Amino acid sequence: MTMGTAIEAVLALALDVAREFAAARDSVGSVPAAQGVASLTDALRAVARAEARVHAALIAIGGSTRRSITVTIPGISGAARRVEVEDAARSEIALAAHWTEGYAQHRLDVARVLHGFAPEARRALADGEISCAHANAIADGVHALMRGLAMDAADPASPGREATRAHLEALCRQLDHRATAIARRGTVPHTRRAVTRIVDSLHAEGAAARRKAARADRDVWVRAEGDGNALLVARMSVGHAIACAAMVDGLAAALRRERDDDGSRTPPRGELRAEALATLLLGGRRDGAGPIGAHVDVVVGLDALLGLQDGDATALVRGAGSEEVVTVTEVRALLGQAGDVTLRRPVTDSLSGHLLDVSRHRYAPSERLRDFIVARDGHCRWPGCTRRAASGDLDHAQPFDDGGQTTVANLGALCRRHHLLKTHGGFDIVESRADGGCVVTTPAGARYEHAPVSVLPGVGPPTRLSPG
Repeated sequence: MTMGTAIEAVLALALDVAREFAAARDSVGSVPAAQGVASLTDALRAVARAEARVHAALIAIGGSTRRSITVTIPGISGAARRVEVEDAARSEIALAAHWTEGYAQHRLDVARVLHGFAPEARRALADGEISCAHANAIADGVHALMRGLAMDAADPASPGREATRAHLEALCRQLDHRATAIARRGTVPHTRRAVTRIVDSLHAEGAAARRKAARADRDVWVRAEGDGNALLVARMSVGHAIACAAMVDGLAAALRRERDDDGSRTPPRGELRAEALATLLLGGRRDGAGPIGAHVDVVVGLDALLGLQDGDATALVRGAGSEEVVTVTEVRALLGQAGDVTLRRPVTDSLSGHLLDVSRHRYAPSERLRDFIVARDGHCRWPGCTRRAASGDLDHAQPFDDGGQTTVANLGALCRRHHLLKTHGGFDIVESRADGGCVVTTPAGARYEHAPVSVLPGVGPPTRLSPG
């Protein structure tokens, strides 16, 4: 199976699943109640079988282990350096399936683990006996065993580790058999708990290594939910998490007492906890060095900037890798609440939402053209990528040494991975325009349009993923 036909297979499978769900939807009300359970289980088995076929297509595209391409990049002083770009196939998969690259890598890794280390779970999925979520839980157990044995999950067939691989395969056979039997009759949470117990029983001595490896997964990120809410998610040690939650609870209780004493409205407990966390982070001090600082971009329309809009105008606040629509009143509240906030003010056309200018009053002055490109694109302009433009590279769509000019039309923001793929991995960017729009072409010959980004909330078309 060639890469092109494999991609077509993935898309066809997705279409088949969509048709099955549509058929189930259209049949609602026409199926007697007595047949409902049978119809449900039949549909779920069909979805599981389709997921197994997707796994097979992913293996056909990306291979059974991670693949890297090594490129040589000339250095400034003339000394070349070698850079590895891992799993370029995941970019092809993500574009074809309209997935994020992280999700594409996750799906590819699960397919590889089931293919190489959990054949019983793979067959159960293909037979519709377990769901994809059950299979994911078993794959996570395999990865835990790999971490305990200090095996590279990306390439467990590393040279010189034959004995360790044989030991890993023996452990995985036991995990696969025991966990799949539980998955056939249990829920997903039940299966996950069982997998954890099985892994600990099979390789208790690897617990310390697994915990050490898990430290690399700790992070903090933001996920906007709309309606003015967002999730601030933190993955940290259990001790730190409990201590932080206790501190939030203590301050929330104090806030509740204050509201009770002054007779004002007492918000629900959850709202008080959220307020307490924001107070601790934004109003706290760090080693006596003063208030914690913050840097945000507030994107406003020209009419709002000039005071020509009626009512409370909206703005787009960008910071910490996330962005959210807020009112100007909320912006003022944020500025008044945080200890040390600096502001950059991009100005937009109120009709198109496209960027007009960038204020020179900013946190870290830099070259004006870079300011413009970063503010115009907002994030990497690879279709589907959400990495911030400010943390990436400026790319010449038409290479500079091939006659490309350093202009607004020829420059665009790309994260480092996609910059390397575009320069060395067989991908290309064509039809680059001054408004930030462009077309990405892939090694398989597909074309995906990145529409110009409206930096003004609610104006202009969204970024599109549309194979041509």
